[in-house]
Amino acid sequence: GCERPSEVDAFQGLDLTSCAPRLLARSPQGNILSFERGLAEHQRYFIVKGIYLSIERLQKIVYRSLVRKTFLILQPTKGTRIPLKAFNQVAEGIGADIGEDEMECILANLIFEGLMKGYISHKRKMLVLSNQTAFPSMSSVFGAGST
Repeated sequence: GCERPSEVDAFQGLDLTSCAPRLLARSPQGNILSFERGLAEHQRYFIVKGIYLSIERLQKIVYRSLVRKTFLILQPTKGTRIPLKAFNQVAEGIGADIGEDEMECILANLIFEGLMKGYISHKRKMLVLSNQTAFPSMSSVFGAGST
């Protein structure tokens, strides 16, 4: 049968020096607007090279970074509870227009995919993060050495 190449194989031999460093640098910063602009700017190149979907997956990491930075900035006095509106305010502060429902959906997906541990309290409109490991290491989430 035909074996599907791994994402790592898809990047072999590509010249990403002009676009990847800027895109990758935006991931840990949590600057979703900047990341999305970079993704749009180089979209055609990524599609032609067959790596667009792989690059787009980084968006989850950018959102996770945004949530983590928000948590670190706020240093919640009530343990690990953060009002949902705080994430919208931080996103607005960097120029990203993300509605409340969209932000709640993003947070729910990050929890579902294991990028952070916690739950959303709809009644209190709060994100409640785990007391222990709210933000698991990337290697534990994606598996060290996985393709």
